[in-house]
Amino acid sequence: MNSLWIRRTPGAGPARAGLRWVLPLVCLAALCGGCAVGTTVLEPENHEGFNRGVWGFNMWLDDHAFEPMGRGWDAITSRGVQQSVANFADNLDFPKRFLGNLFQVKLPGAGIELSRFVINTTVGILGFFDPALAWGIEPRPEDFDQTFAYWGSNAGCYWVLPFLGPSSTRGNVALPFDFVTSGSNLLFIIPQVNWRAMNLERIATNRENAIDFYVFVRNAYEQRRDDLNHDFKERPEDDAAEDDLYFLDEDDE
Repeated sequence: MNSLWIRRTPGAGPARAGLRWVLPLVCLAALCGGCAVGTTVLEPENHEGFNRGVWGFNMWLDDHAFEPMGRGWDAITSRGVQQSVANFADNLDFPKRFLGNLFQVKLPGAGIELSRFVINTTVGILGFFDPALAWGIEPRPEDFDQTFAYWGSNAGCYWVLPFLGPSSTRGNVALPFDFVTSGSNLLFIIPQVNWRAMNLERIATNRENAIDFYVFVRNAYEQRRDDLNHDFKERPEDDAAEDDLYFLDEDDE
């Protein structure tokens, strides 16, 4: 359940469908904008009691459902199988990343995502393998939260959503767009259970060492969104060691 923790169809079809969304997306971004236009810094959390209540529910759900399922999946699969499942789910999320690049006028990034999808779907056998990465074609993770930020929307307040985990006011607006363009949703909870299996020890270690795990995850979420919105250009690599702990993209992403 990676979203609890806070980490592709080629051709003209997705581009034509995406272009019809440009105007409403820009309008929504403008409506979401506040006095701190385009900032990734979260506003003061004036509803922390509500957020911690939802956080408690999500933690209970993880303790009683996703962690046990993750341990069971980890017991019957190898790390290679888990990575292939993660690759397959990531390949299905191509439309979200492609449109995110396109709407932010990042045409090279859109081209790279299209190339990755074609290569991984064919040579990589429906995306279970990632030969594109082996050939030096690295992903360009973009989503609709980043798109709204690009067009001037500020982050707003921090929110914890039931089942989904950390978000922001801007992220809440972007959520429906991310959902309908993320093909991995067709797999239901499989990617989340697989992700949980791949991060059992890392999560356990951070839960044990964090003074307040709620604050730890909130800070990680804010830093991750800031990194994504700046294309990871303003943060030393050593400071980003835990970036992918709570996000699948994470793209994400």
